[in-house]
Amino acid sequence: MLIRKLWTFIITSLLSVVFIAMYTLLTFRDDFLLAFYLISIYTTVILFYCGIPVSILSDYVTRRFNGLKQLLSRVFIHLLFAWGLITIIIGFGHGFDYLVLYKTLYFLFGFYSILFWIVDEVLRRKYNKHQK
Repeated sequence: MLIRKLWTFIITSLLSVVFIAMYTLLTFRDDFLLAFYLISIYTTVILFYCGIPVSILSDYVTRRFNGLKQLLSRVFIHLLFAWGLITIIIGFGHGFDYLVLYKTLYFLFGFYSILFWIVDEVLRRKYNKHQK
């Protein structure tokens, strides 16, 4: 399972770098490289230190569920932790004075948590298919 989680992290990181490149190219034209590197580094670190443990936790919590209930529970856990993390970061760090930043990060954390979940589910199904 840990190998699958590491592959999930690698694939999600690579996909997120593509999205980050498009975002920074459109948003930070003058400082594209600096913004790209900073956002990519922070995203990768957060995916590694938060994405993998949350994914392991969601597998553990939902191991007795089946079908749609299991899928929805896993995506809910991923989103709950992603949005909870950003709420804690913004709430303790800056307060809610930065509403635009909060909304943007809220969207991005949710997007990357769903992306992590989708990649993990695809790899899980592929792995389970090879097990049979």
